Amino acid sequence: MQLATSALIIGLASAALAQTPPPTAPPAQTPPAQTTPTPPPTPPAEDPKSIGAITKGFDKLPGVFTLYRKKEGSSDTIYAEIPTDKLGKFTLLQVTNSGGTQGTSAEAAPGLITVDLPLEFKKLDNDRLALVTPLTRLRTNRPERQRLLDRSYPEEIVQSFPIAGKSPDGKTFLINLSSFLKSDVAELGAQLSGGNPFSGGGYGISTESSFVDTLKNLPENISYRVNHYLTRRSPGGGPRAFYLPVSYSWSILPPSDYRPRLGDPRVGYFTTYFNTSDSDASWDTGVNYIQRWNLKKRDPRAALSDPVKPITFWIDNATPLEYRDDVKTALLMWNPAFERVGIKNAIEVKQMPDNADWDIADVRYNVVRWTVDMPFAIALFRSNPLTGEIINANINMDAGFATGGGSDFDFHFDNLTPQQARDKFLPRPGGAIKDARYCTRNEAGRSSLALGLAANELVGNAGMSRKEFIRQYIIEVVGHEMGHILGLRHNFAATNSLTAKQLADAKTVKAQGISASIMDYNASNLFAIGKPGVDVYSQTIGAYDKWAIEYGYREIAAGTPEGERFGLNQIARKASLPGLRYESDGSANGIDPSVQTFDLAQDNLDYFEKDFQTSLNVMKTAISRGTQSGQSYYTISRRFQAGFRGYLNVVFSSLTVIGGVKFGNNFQGDPAGELPAVPYPVERQRRALRLVTKYVLAPNALPVTPEVLARLTFNPNAEGNESTGRAPNLLDSTLAIRSLAIGLLLDPSVFQSVANNEFRTPAGKDRLTGDEIISEVTSATFRDLIAKTPTNLISRSSQRTTVEDLIFLARSNQPSVGDARVSARTHLKTIRAVIGRGVNKADAAHYAELASTIDRFFKPVGTN
Repeated sequence: MQLATSALIIGLASAALAQTPPPTAPPAQTPPAQTTPTPPPTPPAEDPKSIGAITKGFDKLPGVFTLYRKKEGSSDTIYAEIPTDKLGKFTLLQVTNSGGTQGTSAEAAPGLITVDLPLEFKKLDNDRLALVTPLTRLRTNRPERQRLLDRSYPEEIVQSFPIAGKSPDGKTFLINLSSFLKSDVAELGAQLSGGNPFSGGGYGISTESSFVDTLKNLPENISYRVNHYLTRRSPGGGPRAFYLPVSYSWSILPPSDYRPRLGDPRVGYFTTYFNTSDSDASWDTGVNYIQRWNLKKRDPRAALSDPVKPITFWIDNATPLEYRDDVKTALLMWNPAFERVGIKNAIEVKQMPDNADWDIADVRYNVVRWTVDMPFAIALFRSNPLTGEIINANINMDAGFATGGGSDFDFHFDNLTPQQARDKFLPRPGGAIKDARYCTRNEAGRSSLALGLAANELVGNAGMSRKEFIRQYIIEVVGHEMGHILGLRHNFAATNSLTAKQLADAKTVKAQGISASIMDYNASNLFAIGKPGVDVYSQTIGAYDKWAIEYGYREIAAGTPEGERFGLNQIARKASLPGLRYESDGSANGIDPSVQTFDLAQDNLDYFEKDFQTSLNVMKTAISRGTQSGQSYYTISRRFQAGFRGYLNVVFSSLTVIGGVKFGNNFQGDPAGELPAVPYPVERQRRALRLVTKYVLAPNALPVTPEVLARLTFNPNAEGNESTGRAPNLLDSTLAIRSLAIGLLLDPSVFQSVANNEFRTPAGKDRLTGDEIISEVTSATFRDLIAKTPTNLISRSSQRTTVEDLIFLARSNQPSVGDARVSARTHLKTIRAVIGRGVNKADAAHYAELASTIDRFFKPVGTN
């Protein structure tokens, strides 16, 4: 078959050849015709409004929004692509001060969160986009009420942007972000311009002179830093102009199955607050959702299960090697609290590699960052402004915490005059701060740490090593910040849990910490000094911390936040039980003496007395112990200064007890619950009064002697190895402390509090009166006059202060100060009646002046 086919093909080919005519001669050659070559096709002109045309020559930065940047000299242009599917999506702009304005008439601290601003893009028309702040504080589930809200409350437009270009399909818009990125979107100018009117009137921001310093476009956030140009508004109050660096993190909030949880004032969580208008029948329209992580069991049926997604923290690769294990210990100390609610390994910790290909500004990573020149720690976290779900977090930890009592505490004496001391502390400061996540414990608590270190150093071999002291401090501070990261606020009532005896017991402190909460600002445990094995700082979370985590993270079977109310109340009602009391920043260092920073002990007067004794002992021992041959006398100065500052702080802390009121957050029916406001126990008020007269107003209470003054000197490692501060004015500082104590005891505001407490106390019950306070002060300051002994410069100053403050009190027109006003006048008459010539010339002149001052009060010049 194959042969036949081949023969057929050959035969057909031969026939074809036979039919082909023979070739003929070629035609004569003629020149080819001239032809015009066909030009190549002309490409279509590029649309000048296209993204590619506008951004030609720019650096492309892919990320959350694709960015394009071109820097030419001082010109910096930044474009952003905004896809239509990102319109109407919630974004969050977190603004944090990277620098500070100390020494100026403005008010801005480095590391302070300025604002967390929710933003979303909206299309206004074919030519413009707007960046708006959504209305999150007013909400409703009823359509007709939503229409009313939309009609009544306009969305705030942060900035509008002309659409510079579009993608061919019209689904991506190009806008110029340059002016927005360096604008005062956080309204820092309003804060900075409100400075002290007597010191220059603050600063304004010039956006034209501000510039974007760094810009990183990451997968889930845009991280950038702007150097804002600040100009002084009027003469004085700091430099004419300077740059303030401010960090910005701009993120898109991811979708989530998170269910919000209602807050309760008995348990301290940060909250997301809004008003609802769903019901006309409800008089209380406020709603607080606590801020927490979306932690859920991987196996809901298991008693103890790993989470679906743990909270993963990374330790910054800039963290000193010797502290990395301590940071890890501090973070993981919270895991036992989660095990109580059925979640194991809720928190995991990883070390950031030295060659990490990601940045600590990347919001996909939760990082403990190690910083410098920022004298505090701060917990930075992002939460959904609608639900309160925490999305991402970081802890900034300043290196000063690790140096402890090192160079961070090499400072000179405050040469406070009496007037400066009174200006600093009167009237009593409240405890509220701008952002409760901003922890000032390193800055405000430096004297507590320095006192503890100095006292520990002076007990020699009986104390713990300096390295262990600092290690314990770092663990408590990082653990405290991690509590913030989990949603917890400060709890300044937690130190009133252990007795003085328990605080000196190693076993108790190891199991419970030194207070009921690591969220307090715990002072150095002075009861541990010289007691081997007793911790000076909490190395574990406390009873309150475990209970607060239960409220926030225990799974409660319900379909809505409102459906959880009963279960949550069963947890929160335990707030009145020992160790579970909660009070935060708004009440700290105010009228409730049990809500203070840097105190300890169930009765904090036990700690205050220990603080007085330790401070005075450190000052005295610093002199008697001296220094070694070949060392600078500055060793003495540093120890003495630690005691001196500790003494100053405890003076103020003790005085807050007098006229105090104890607050309570309990609800009706809570077990052992207390009423919202009751007078502080009168026996404690009297004890505080006696402590101040004993340790402050007694003759020679402070060991400021010629021997001391001769040995105080400057830091030998100061710049240039010399200092102008070579003769600290301890006299003025001593006078200032006594003046401060007298001023606080005789201030009309104290007598208002005392009178209110008298009014609160049922008839027949013991109470502290204003006359008791005045009698105690005058007896202490006029001890020389009563005993007819010579005065000295310090006692004469105290007597003058007492007379001046009694006159000021006697002139008060506050109705509630009426009884104190009468008592002040009576004591002035008594003093005037017993004033004599004195035992020497200085006393005679002094008493004559006091007599004249009192006479002028009762019979002013020009009256009959």
